[in-house]
Amino acid sequence: MKRAAVTCAAVMAVALAEVASAQGVYVGGEGTVECGAYLKTRRENNETQAYIYATWVRGFISGYNVATSGSPTSKIPGTDTILAYLDKHCREKPLDLLIAGAGALVKETGGTTK
Repeated sequence: MKRAAVTCAAVMAVALAEVASAQGVYVGGEGTVECGAYLKTRRENNETQAYIYATWVRGFISGYNVATSGSPTSKIPGTDTILAYLDKHCREKPLDLLIAGAGALVKETGGTTK
């Protein structure tokens, strides 16, 4: 029962990420940062904060993999790759939350969403 709830929550989080909304699902931490704030941090070359963002995304993908063991991502990218992906995502969709970029990365690396 607990696993089903976790799976449901993870799938909901990823689905919500696709539409850049965390409404209805509690998402904490760096995933709630707007892309504009993320890009500002990157322009300022704040490597510590950039690493924190990448670590949050790694945790998000890890949680997705645990919750959806039937359709996990093919891999968890390294820090530089995650940041490059988020840079591109946020430049293209500056109104998104960071979780939207994380959800898009899940799909890009082979994860599936409903």
